[in-house]
Amino acid sequence: REAALWGVTLGSLADPADRTSYLMRLAADRALEAQLRADAVRALAGVKEEGVVEGLTRILEHEPRLAIALPSGPTTETQIMTLRYAQARDVAAWAAGALGQLEARSALPLLLRTAEDPNDFFLRLMSIESLVAWNVPEAFPMLVRRLEDPLVEIRILALMGVARLGDRQAVDPVLARLSDQNPAVRAQAVATLGVLGDPKVRQPLEALQQQESDGGVRGALEAVLS
Repeated sequence: REAALWGVTLGSLADPADRTSYLMRLAADRALEAQLRADAVRALAGVKEEGVVEGLTRILEHEPRLAIALPSGPTTETQIMTLRYAQARDVAAWAAGALGQLEARSALPLLLRTAEDPNDFFLRLMSIESLVAWNVPEAFPMLVRRLEDPLVEIRILALMGVARLGDRQAVDPVLARLSDQNPAVRAQAVATLGVLGDPKVRQPLEALQQQESDGGVRGALEAVLS
């Protein structure tokens, strides 16, 4: 669908500069349908041209935030579709992702703020994905705080980011995730502790091995303790 859309809207724009300018206008125009704007932002993620980073940064900074909250308890098919609908139209979140793909380090302070947006978990997720990919030390305090994020995917991503940075100051907060209710988080916490390599983690890992029933976590424990 997106390819067909760009064929219709951009087919007559032979000059790549014209295409970029048109995409920027689409992305920035709040009078347009949010899905069209988000599609334009995603297309700009692959455009390394002058002005694109500045334009996407303005969008991320000034775009009204969406309130995308996680449903409590098990999600129904209707709730999942509602979440996906909102995510597809979250212009700010897609701008955060595009800036990450463009290696727009000038947007680092802004992404550090959006990575902790209290109301839009998708904006947090996309911002943190960009920062983890950059592997910047400035993100370390934020990643430690996000180890307690209500979204499982963000907790896992924060653990991966901490592992990449390799800062042992995170050992105690990561150890706390060994008791996380989600086994995927526990498994990533084990893997992260293995990367951090602090000798004091062996005893709690061995204690977890004695009581852990999830196969994925047990596999992670065997790999680290061996």
